[in-house]
Amino acid sequence: MKIVLLAIALAVASATALAQIPRFDVTLSPGDYDLLYTRDPFSDSLLPATFTTNDTIRTGSSFRFKGTSTRFYAKKSFRVRVPTANLYRGQRDINFNAMYTDKSALREYLAWYLFAGMGELAPFGEHALLNVNGRAQGLYLRIDKVDKYFLTRKGRIQAPMYQADDRFNAADLSVQPDSLLKLYYSKEIGSASDYSDLAALIQALNSAPDASFADTVDRYFDVPSLLNWFAGNTLMMMGDSYDKNYYLYRDTSRVTGQWVVIPWDYDLSFGRTGDLSMPYPSSLLNDRFACTFPPLSGPPAVLKDRFLATPVLV
Repeated sequence: MKIVLLAIALAVASATALAQIPRFDVTLSPGDYDLLYTRDPFSDSLLPATFTTNDTIRTGSSFRFKGTSTRFYAKKSFRVRVPTANLYRGQRDINFNAMYTDKSALREYLAWYLFAGMGELAPFGEHALLNVNGRAQGLYLRIDKVDKYFLTRKGRIQAPMYQADDRFNAADLSVQPDSLLKLYYSKEIGSASDYSDLAALIQALNSAPDASFADTVDRYFDVPSLLNWFAGNTLMMMGDSYDKNYYLYRDTSRVTGQWVVIPWDYDLSFGRTGDLSMPYPSSLLNDRFACTFPPLSGPPAVLKDRFLATPVLV
C-alpha cells in the first residue's frame, strides 16, 4: 500500500512540475515538416510556421534546426523566428536547446542561473516543453539569442558586437590580419567591413607591457564582466570558452571600459567525460560529470593568460 501511495504521490508531483513548465507549439505544413527532416540537416533556411504560446498565436513565423554538433543527434535543437510586429517577450528569435548531451537536463540551466546571480550580461534560460505538428519533442531549454533585441531588453544601446565563432577555435585575441579576424569573429552588430575597434583592442592587449597591463584592461574592459566570466568558467569547468563561444560587445555610451564579455553556449558546462574513442559527435555524449578543464585552464588565450598572470588583477 505504501508503495502504491508513493507512486501516486510521485506521479502527482511530476504532473504538477510539468504543468508549471511553459509549453510552446510549432505548426508547419506537412510538406515543410517532411522537408525539415529530409533536407541537409545543416541548412539554415527558415521554413514558414505558426508559433503558439499560452497567450498568442503568431502566424508568419518560421522554423529551422539550430546548433552544430546537435544536428547529428536524434533529438534536434530548434530556432523559431517570429514577425517583428509580434515579438515574443521582446525576442524575435527563440532558441530551443535539446540538451541531448546532458542527461541531467540541468547543466546549461544552472550556468545561466549562476550568471544571472552574478549580474552578468548573459542570456536567460528556462525549461520548456515543445510540440511540433502535434508531436511532443520533450523537455527543452528555451534560451535567449544574443542579438540587438537582447541588448534592448537588457537596457543596452545598439553598438558593435562580435561573436567568437566556434567553427575555428581561434578567437583567442591574438593579433591577426583583418581577413582572419572576419573569420574568427562574426560581426553581429555594426558594419561588417569595419573591424577597426576590435583590431585596436587586440593590439592593445598584446602590446601592453606587463607593468601597465592592468591599466590597459581597466581602460578597455568592463572589469566586473571579465571577473564574472572567469569566475563562472571556473565554477562550470568551461575552459574551452576562451577561444570560441563568447561575444564581445562595445558599449559606446561609455568613454572607457566599453568592452563587455557576454558568455554563450554552456550546454557542456560542469564537466564532461566524453569517450574520445568514439567518432565525433558521439564523443560528446556522457552520463557523468568530470573536470575536463581544471580551474583557470583551457587553451591559450591572450586575455585570460595575461589577466591571470597580473597579480593586481587577481
